[in-house]
Amino acid sequence: MGSNEDGTPLLNVILHGLFAFDQQKDRIVAHIPNMGSEHQYKAGNWLAETNLEEHAELALEGVQPNERTKDNQLNPKHNIIFKDTVFSENAHKCHCIHATLRLPYPIAIKSLRRTRVPADLLGGETSASLAKDLECATVQVLTYKIEDGDDNLLKLGDHPWEPVLADGFVNLHVYSEPERSPTDDHLRHAFQACTDLFMGVDLVLKGPLQASPPEEPVCGVHEFELQDLVQRQRWLAVLGRRIKQGRDIQTIWDDLTPFAGSDACTAGGGTCYGC
Repeated sequence: MGSNEDGTPLLNVILHGLFAFDQQKDRIVAHIPNMGSEHQYKAGNWLAETNLEEHAELALEGVQPNERTKDNQLNPKHNIIFKDTVFSENAHKCHCIHATLRLPYPIAIKSLRRTRVPADLLGGETSASLAKDLECATVQVLTYKIEDGDDNLLKLGDHPWEPVLADGFVNLHVYSEPERSPTDDHLRHAFQACTDLFMGVDLVLKGPLQASPPEEPVCGVHEFELQDLVQRQRWLAVLGRRIKQGRDIQTIWDDLTPFAGSDACTAGGGTCYGC
């Protein structure tokens, strides 16, 4: 589902980058692995996100909760799923998690900016138990009905965020990714930081992955909102130069160079993990 056909305003929670998801009985818990200064951790309205405090525990409020079904969980065809696996009890104590989001089950989840993961790119004992043809997503979009249709009820814990309703939709962006093009070592480090949050998982990434463009549109979400921070920095740089030069800023949309694909790929799944 991606539209407010019954007139109820919808919230899109758009998660960019590295997350480890725990799909529990009554909610989805999204852990943000701590990558230190290598990553930016932000949440809020598009282009106006603010930093997430370290060790923050943030619950999404003001949406209509849904029971867990096969249709509102992360799709195993588009994410790496670890079955019968639990999170490490020491994950918080060792400062391996920057922040945690507690999210009700949505109406639906779309996993976007997916990439194929050939079997020969994964090593470790756990790789033998995974399917050979894997995909993983670098963007997850969770869509909710807003409680009582009142966007003033929306909150992400105590994080400073003022929801903006436009054309029946509110979009909340959460970023956990770098602003600069990551190196191969960074990608392997990010992958390891996520898999290390799970007990008994021995999985390593042996080569770089390339994120693909968004596969499908999301109602209420502009295509540029699905870009990563690396791409955003590129076109903000172009915008800044145009302003300083006194040139027409509308023409930056005619130059697709800054918007062509990104070499960033740091994403997560939870009971799944995706990259």
